[in-house]
Amino acid sequence: MYVVEAGTGQVLASKSVVSDSIAQGMRVTLP
Repeated sequence: MYVVEAGTGQVLASKSVVSDSIAQGMRVTLP
């Protein structure tokens, strides 16, 4: 499960590091 906070690119919970560029300007949640 990937939880990325928008803007800051802060990874709250991840099994893999998600690039904050992907989450830039929007919140991305991948189950």
